[in-house]
Amino acid sequence: MVTNDLLWMRINPLCRYEQFLTNELELESSSMAIQPAT
Repeated sequence: MVTNDLLWMRINPLCRYEQFLTNELELESSSMAIQPAT
């Protein structure tokens, strides 16, 4: 269990960063959807 916790502590920031990027992309695509298509 300790090993899993240590692994998670190393992986978690990456997961957070990925989630952040995903949220940014979703915000971008939704704001693009609001704009009229060219």
